Amino acid sequence: ISENKSANAQSWRSGEFQFEDQPLKEIIPLLEDYYNIEIRVSKALLECRVTAEFKKQSLDEVIDTISQILNAKYKKSSNKISVSGKGC
Repeated sequence: ISENKSANAQSWRSGEFQFEDQPLKEIIPLLEDYYNIEIRVSKALLECRVTAEFKKQSLDEVIDTISQILNAKYKKSSNKISVSGKGC
């Protein structure tokens, strides 16, 4: 047994996320699991790095903040979010 030292190891339970210079492609699966939603991201953004902290914020607040950081746009429809932009 080994200890998981990831800052986000318990985020699925706590709703608290800490991203420190992490690529968006690593962040999206965590958000999809916690908020139970599908998030599609344009290839140009997947390697963009994000530094942010969220504490029990709504999905809209989280996606809006990440979009602002990456100068991207997003569209929400039913149970899907699409994020697009030029990249970093």
